[in-house]
Amino acid sequence: MKNVIFGIVIILMGLVITLSVLSVTGVMNREVEIEDALKESVEKSVDACTTRRGYSLDNNDQFVADLLAELSNAIENDSDIKIEVMGVDKDKGYMSIRVTEYYKTAIGTPKVAMCETTAYVDKSNNVGASVGTSTITFIDSDGAFLGQHTLSDGESIKAPITPSKQGKTFVGWVNAETNQNVGMSLGTANKNNITYKALYS
Repeated sequence: MKNVIFGIVIILMGLVITLSVLSVTGVMNREVEIEDALKESVEKSVDACTTRRGYSLDNNDQFVADLLAELSNAIENDSDIKIEVMGVDKDKGYMSIRVTEYYKTAIGTPKVAMCETTAYVDKSNNVGASVGTSTITFIDSDGAFLGQHTLSDGESIKAPITPSKQGKTFVGWVNAETNQNVGMSLGTANKNNITYKALYS
């Protein structure tokens, strides 16, 4: 009888430990998902703001207000968002920003997700595509705008998002001017403006 009770206790302890490990793993995975979603939302929102208009680096209040409005629409959960300007490079027209999202888990535990990025906000510094910079534009297979970066010579080109279409698989990018399939290897900026089109299979 003692052995049966001892066996039941061991089984129950094993179940408790297993459930605890699964719970902790699930919470960690959810936190990573939220941070990834925040990063994607920030990049899309920055691109949307800077595509529509140029901003002055002398007074960045308007950019922060517009970005906050974009993020409020992009982030679906009931979280608080804080945007901090970490630094400004007036020569290049870049602003470094940090976005912090304060949210609660399903059981009400407060959590924080954070993302830092650089936004090209002063279009006046790049009128006429000044020497040493490239404008890299990303479009979907149907021509829909996906994002745009203005990069200095030698900077790595990174896609603003990973496109998706229902029933299709995204396989990489095609140079829209040359029709060259470059896959995921976008290379570096080299003074040429480039448009990349999403390719699906």
